[in-house]
Amino acid sequence: MALRAVFDGVRHAIDAARTVALATMADAAGGHLRQYSGIPGALHTVMTSGLGTARIVPDSQGNRATLDIRVSPAAYEQIRERLQEECFHDDACDCEQDPWPTLASLARDEQMEILNLAGDGLGTATRSPFGRGDVHLKLDDESVFKAAEVLRIAVALAPQSPADEAPRS
Repeated sequence: MALRAVFDGVRHAIDAARTVALATMADAAGGHLRQYSGIPGALHTVMTSGLGTARIVPDSQGNRATLDIRVSPAAYEQIRERLQEECFHDDACDCEQDPWPTLASLARDEQMEILNLAGDGLGTATRSPFGRGDVHLKLDDESVFKAAEVLRIAVALAPQSPADEAPRS
C-alpha cells in the first residue's frame, strides 16, 4: 500500500513538472495550453501560440520538449547562434563541420537537417518559398530551458504587423 502511494506521488510530481515546463514555454511564447485526446495530464497537452506548438517529449520527466514553430530570418540566425555547439578540437577531429545550416544556406522550400557535432539529428529547418523567407523550425528533443529561450527569441524578433501596433493618441 505504501509503495503504491509512493509511485502515485512520483507520477503526480512528473505530471506537475511537465505542466510547469509547458506553462513556462507558453509564457515565453505568449501562448496557452490545450489538452488533446480528452485524456487528462500534461503528457496529453500541447502549448500553442502564434509561433506554433511545443510538446513535452513523452519519455522525459518534463525536462525535454519538441518545438514546431515558424520564426523570422533574424530570429532563426539568433537561435542558431545560441544553440549551435562549438568544436574545441583540432583540425583533424571527427566533428560535423556545418551542423546547423546558416540562413544563407537554406534553400527555399527545402527541408534541411539540423545536427549536433556528433552528426546526430536535432531537427529540421525549412525556409518558406514566398515572402521574406520565414523559417519553419522543428526541434525534436531540446532542453525545456533552451526551448523557452528559443521561444523568447522568436517572439522578440517576430515581425510586427500594423494590426499589432497600439493606436496612437
